[in-house]
Amino acid sequence: STEPFPHDGDKDKRNGDEDAVQEFDIVTVDANGEEFSDETQSTLSTATIIRYLAIGCAVATAFMGTGLPIVSAYTPRMSEDLIGVEPLVAPLLLSSVSVPSGIIAVAMKGKLSARTSCLTGATLLCLCALLIGVSTMPGVITDNTARFALTGIGFAVFLFTIEVFVGSTFFELAVSIMPPELAEMGSATVNAVMSGLALVHLLAFPLAVDALNGREGAGGDPRFGFSVCFYAMGGMGLAVYAVLLCFMFPHATHDRE
Repeated sequence: STEPFPHDGDKDKRNGDEDAVQEFDIVTVDANGEEFSDETQSTLSTATIIRYLAIGCAVATAFMGTGLPIVSAYTPRMSEDLIGVEPLVAPLLLSSVSVPSGIIAVAMKGKLSARTSCLTGATLLCLCALLIGVSTMPGVITDNTARFALTGIGFAVFLFTIEVFVGSTFFELAVSIMPPELAEMGSATVNAVMSGLALVHLLAFPLAVDALNGREGAGGDPRFGFSVCFYAMGGMGLAVYAVLLCFMFPHATHDRE
């Protein structure tokens, strides 16, 4: 017996399917919609590279420079003076905020763009740091219950913001804001800045608090040093927000026929 030859119509159908396959080119564009060709990607000026790295450093500062290492490491030391709880209880309170915030962050993933999430987070971190600074400053709020409540709210919203807005988008932004040819260098730089900021905060914070508390007029009240440090971090948050608002635009890739 002989095998039947495929029908000519089947052959035409197969050819039609092959012809129907379309190829797409990946085109990389910047925030202004301008296309990066291979030549422009390989010849970025030094000023352009520095600008992109500076934006990446601002993103790292939004995550680490506004007080996350301090809140994480020194809460037991600050808890009794700032929120009126025992040092051993404070970490439990932080965990009670961080755990549900992490669940909310997973549920909100993809609901907001990385840029929107980071800008929202930078704004809230700045406001939280300033709120803690105001409520902590001796003589500003004399009622202990009100002072403890405001400071506790500031810490709670701070941790919520880190989990939901900033922390959930940091690593995505660290890569997406860089042109493709700067992705490796940019990611390494941003991570180095983040680690450096954490180290500086951890080393400088207790020294700054002790030095400020010893100033004339401070009266040895540790709340004075805490307050000034949080004011400084709030000011840093304002500067970071301005940089991110004006210059942080993730690159995008588009399919083009």
